[in-house]
Amino acid sequence: MTGPVLGGATEVVAIPPLGSATVLLAAASPTVSLSLLPAVTILGAVIAVIDAVSRIRRHGTGSIFTIVELPLALLLFVRSFPPVQPYVSTTIATAYLAIPLEVLLILLLFLKGSRKGAWIWLTVGAVVINGAAVVLAVLHLG
Repeated sequence: MTGPVLGGATEVVAIPPLGSATVLLAAASPTVSLSLLPAVTILGAVIAVIDAVSRIRRHGTGSIFTIVELPLALLLFVRSFPPVQPYVSTTIATAYLAIPLEVLLILLLFLKGSRKGAWIWLTVGAVVINGAAVVLAVLHLG
């Protein structure tokens, strides 16, 4: 390959050849592209599932809100996680699942029996992350 050098002369630059191992490695590397909305929605759904299961397992805090929270969070996870969709799928839009889940999580924060112990921070995290998923879903930013 030639390139201009100061003074009008040309310089020969050698390009090192690619080894077959480098080309093979580049061709075999899988790429995963994940946009912002599914990533935030998956994280919020997983935290909401953990929150619902922990509430159901604790004595005396398994209210009807918690029983509704678990299927909503699982449906939101299925909606946002593509590898699961060939086995279980839903046609419900992300916003229609994330908004009721957000309302339930906020209600659970304000219930008297739900504010005990350090588990409240799991609910707060689910509210914040699911709130971000709601905003992204409503504004179509994902």
